[in-house]
Amino acid sequence: MSLEIALPSHIEQHLQTEWGSEFPRRAVEALAIEGYRTGALSLGEVAEMLDCSTNDADGFLKARGIFAIE
Repeated sequence: MSLEIALPSHIEQHLQTEWGSEFPRRAVEALAIEGYRTGALSLGEVAEMLDCSTNDADGFLKARGIFAIE
């Protein structure tokens, strides 16, 4: 699936300037983080979104202060 997000042009330009070629990846990471934080996504789904192992996804989340959901 492909997702298109409508942003005001000045915000898009600001993020593009700040993140460069990492802009799409950072958007996916933000969606994965929020999905996991709210319980909408499992750790396995986060790993799939980030194209990494569940261990790496867990480390990614922990580095951002998000720990396993009980």
